[in-house]
Amino acid sequence: MEGNSRCAIVLGEQSLLVQCGELLLKHRVKLSAVVSTNEIVLDWCDQHNIPVYSSYLQLKNKFSEAEVDFIFSITNLKMLPDWLLSIGRQAINFHDGPLPRYAGLNAPVWAILNNETDHGVTWHEMTANADEGRILSQQGFPIVPGETALSINAKCYQAGLESFAGLLEPLLTGSVQAKTQDLQQRSYFGLNKRPEAAGLIDWRQSVDQIERMVRALDHGTYRNPLVTPKLILGQQVLCVGKARVHDKSSRSQAGEVVAIDSLHIRVACSDGVLELEQLTNLKGESVGCLQQLARLEQVSVGSVLPAVSSEIRVQLGERLEEVCRYEEAWVGDYLNAEAVNVPYVSQNGGAQDWQSLAIDLPANALTQRAYQAQPQAYMLALFSALVGRLNSKSDFSWSIDQPEPEAIARFFERFKPLAVSIDSDQVFSHLI
Repeated sequence: MEGNSRCAIVLGEQSLLVQCGELLLKHRVKLSAVVSTNEIVLDWCDQHNIPVYSSYLQLKNKFSEAEVDFIFSITNLKMLPDWLLSIGRQAINFHDGPLPRYAGLNAPVWAILNNETDHGVTWHEMTANADEGRILSQQGFPIVPGETALSINAKCYQAGLESFAGLLEPLLTGSVQAKTQDLQQRSYFGLNKRPEAAGLIDWRQSVDQIERMVRALDHGTYRNPLVTPKLILGQQVLCVGKARVHDKSSRSQAGEVVAIDSLHIRVACSDGVLELEQLTNLKGESVGCLQQLARLEQVSVGSVLPAVSSEIRVQLGERLEEVCRYEEAWVGDYLNAEAVNVPYVSQNGGAQDWQSLAIDLPANALTQRAYQAQPQAYMLALFSALVGRLNSKSDFSWSIDQPEPEAIARFFERFKPLAVSIDSDQVFSHLI
């Protein structure tokens, strides 16, 4: 490609971007910008003096329409707006699944859950609708017994890099044979779609079904973007790290504990016995000695782990899909939470001690239209302004008590973060 200068903008958050970026540089493609917050990507850009941005919004008004040859979206999970796609003469996305069968997110997980025997990756043109553009390159591979989300993600990485290397030459010479997708064959797995019942094991299922779910949600030490497999032990909800089919037949009833030691528990399913290990609580803390915990929860060999009704399983799944829309924001708020001292409250109580505090409101507050429309929100805003003033802080966080319905309460965090930001330049009436 000597003398045929091309340029590109690349967006993404994982090291696959770096590997593909190296191939682009090798083919003398100038990287006009990289959009990423990943430290590995940032270091690589610094080594090659490539302009880098933390958000694609920063590209607005920096490039004109069709100014660059290519926009590459590589391990970028954000939908890109039309104005950004129009900057490139061609916009291309890497997808970790075979299109059109596995459009959307977390394709490797859904492939395992659906008991597929093969998977693959796709490079396709980007359009206004997610994963619907023409296919430029695909590479498949088999799913072998025992595969996990982690192992298939690793295969997708390798297949993505190999197929990109094969795509570049025809892409740069304009000889790619693009293929229109048959959208009649399309399945789409959206951002909020989760395995049923938040991953709660149903012992009435077969050992193969349950073992497959545990593998599908096994991301190793990487972040799990969906849910963890769960079981109920007494009053405890525990997360399951690994599962193994111990026996393909069983005379015990579904949910019956067949054996238990310090690290493993064996439970009967509809057609066999499953051995589970690497159990943690919902905070991710390892269960020290499973036998001891079982005794505390009055569970022993012969006990039957509780079955959850179909109605509650549906309720659990529906509620999870509602709250997971806000999960990323809530996690960010908790990680950046700034504490404040609450006035007039004793500091001698424990962390779980509740104290009731009565505060007299100014008489004119009760006549305010905002108070009459939303009294709780108004009082929270008023109290936040008071606490901010007394602590000399304009940014801090509350933890708001929002309990879930009793039937599913133990599966969810009761307290939700609420970030407070006070604009000290506002007059008091506008601030509230």
